Amino acid sequence: MHQGVQCQLGGLLASGMQGREQPPDAGVPRYDAGGGIGWNLGVPACDAGACGVACPPTMSTCSDGVCYDQKNFHDHCGSCGTACMPDTEWCNNGQCCPLGQLACNAMCTDVSSDNANCGTVCSGQTPYCSNGTCVKGWVPSGSRAPLNTTAKTTTGCWTGSPCAQDVYSFSPSYGVNFQANGQDLTCSGASTCVGHVGIATYAATNVCEGAWDVYCDNTKIGNLNTVGKSCQGTAMTNGCNLTFTPAPCASIRLVATTGSGVQSCCGSSAPMIVA
Repeated sequence: MHQGVQCQLGGLLASGMQGREQPPDAGVPRYDAGGGIGWNLGVPACDAGACGVACPPTMSTCSDGVCYDQKNFHDHCGSCGTACMPDTEWCNNGQCCPLGQLACNAMCTDVSSDNANCGTVCSGQTPYCSNGTCVKGWVPSGSRAPLNTTAKTTTGCWTGSPCAQDVYSFSPSYGVNFQANGQDLTCSGASTCVGHVGIATYAATNVCEGAWDVYCDNTKIGNLNTVGKSCQGTAMTNGCNLTFTPAPCASIRLVATTGSGVQSCCGSSAPMIVA
């Protein structure tokens, strides 16, 4: 008489994985709003004369013999052994994303502010995503915002006031020169709706050009890089500008950052704004 062997789970419970299932990343919402679990010990199973583990639907075993939901388990995300970064990432729909972002069409996105992934695609009368809902939002006037008060930490040879200007004007009275990364220029005034920031610079494409981080109040909205461009004419349409979701701004701040790589400007290789 053949003596059968009874399949069993073995010592998995003693290895530190207490209980039969475990939610992923404590304190972080699951990708499917609570419908999934992180891991499960499954049930003993015999397959082709060998002992194994039968996993619940949507789960699969890894080399340790445990069933994992690879759509939302931090250490086996998308595939066995693919671990997300501790403390800064979580597993969302089988992809490691920064905390708070969701995987949409194989890309991590902030669904609280992404117009294309806001529960739907925002359009028509509600074109902007705010806190995960499509809203009407702010509508710019189409004219230059009157943020005319200038404050600056620049140390270059031009010390003018470019904030009240819209078109290119080659004059020390209307320009400032940045001599180091971190120097900034702030244009401020009464809070108004802004959705577009542009600058004008020196005529030559390889002289007095640079890169700036741009802030609406204290929120970074993007980066402007004029290297290789001729940024004359109106700052609204000269190609040296950026567009963002319209928001109320009492100040627009430009902070010089890496990326200039230009020739002499006031005797230095730093960028300059002429506005």
